[in-house]
Amino acid sequence: MRILVVIGHYLQISETFIYHQIKSLKSYPVHIAYSEKINGDIYPINAPEFKYASKPVNFLDRILSFFFRKINNIRKYSFSFFTFLRFRDYIRKNKIDIIYAQYGPNAIKVFPLKKYLGIPVVAIIHGYDGSALLNNRYYKNDLKVAAGFFNQTIFVSDQLLENFNEKKINIAKSTILPCGVDLNLFQKTKRLKKKNHIVILHLGRLVPKKGVPDLFDGVIPLLVKYQNVKLKIAGSGPDSNILINKMGTTDKTIRRRIELVGEVNHKEVYNLFNEADIFVLNSQIAPDGDTEGIPVALLEAMSMELGIVTTRHANIPDLIRHEYNGLLISEKNNEELTSAIETLIVDAEKRRFYGINARNSILNKFNINDLNKELQAILAEECSGFENR
Repeated sequence: MRILVVIGHYLQISETFIYHQIKSLKSYPVHIAYSEKINGDIYPINAPEFKYASKPVNFLDRILSFFFRKINNIRKYSFSFFTFLRFRDYIRKNKIDIIYAQYGPNAIKVFPLKKYLGIPVVAIIHGYDGSALLNNRYYKNDLKVAAGFFNQTIFVSDQLLENFNEKKINIAKSTILPCGVDLNLFQKTKRLKKKNHIVILHLGRLVPKKGVPDLFDGVIPLLVKYQNVKLKIAGSGPDSNILINKMGTTDKTIRRRIELVGEVNHKEVYNLFNEADIFVLNSQIAPDGDTEGIPVALLEAMSMELGIVTTRHANIPDLIRHEYNGLLISEKNNEELTSAIETLIVDAEKRRFYGINARNSILNKFNINDLNKELQAILAEECSGFENR
């Protein structure tokens, strides 16, 4: 089974889940197709690479691409015609058996390859491409044209599949395959920090659906009240400037106990979790409708036995049971947020109890090795009639 993984940028810092999926397929000949390679030193992989142009390469390509989109009834999300031909030739030359398309826009772009070559296509929907982007009429319309051609569409959460159904996007076959966590890597070890210090951690992209500016505001009263508490915010994104401005207006004595860590790679994530006591994911529906899939950082924090505070958002309540393996609060409610965090600050036994239960909750369902085996089985099933052609 020769697999062509198609992605836009290889890889964003936050796409650790995709990296582990690709690595899990190493027993097969895997090829990587991307428009731009970034962070290759952080996410090295030994596989043939195919770099494609994200735009028409010349005037003739632009004209032919216009008619190519018309023929396929696609308005926006399409490879240029010359890029389509390069993909076609690459697939034939390397005897590719199946295309595994990361994210909805890339799946739409490869659908003509299924249409004209008959090659199986499996698409995976991660989050934004199954929530806010569905409000884009070009994306929604193009998806309605292409989705029926996919052999199978994988969703990382039930909510994303429900969003497709609400938009009346018909798919041939669907599977829920959540993100996973390496349970051997993410497990609690001896902490090196002082026993009387409590670290609150947020780790993730600084985008509106993460609610980090509200988290900042919600923790400030606790930093004033408890001198042994620190806040660490790791990640980067459009909300970074909001946080920097908030830091500038925060009292200097409080500011010393707030650390904006910035972007971190997957090698640094473990240390941040190991130094933390409480993990907060203040997820909320963003103004553009963006929602979570299955947040990998939440799974990793659960695996590390941290005290969890998060929201009743999307599929998160499927992971966290209130007062059993964490605390659930309403979206966009800073009073509840502050109160829940304070509960875990003052009660070390609750943190320990919730943490142990959190890890036990994901041992069977979110083991990344088991989930990657399921992915391999899906790909093998869908290309079974196309191999050795």
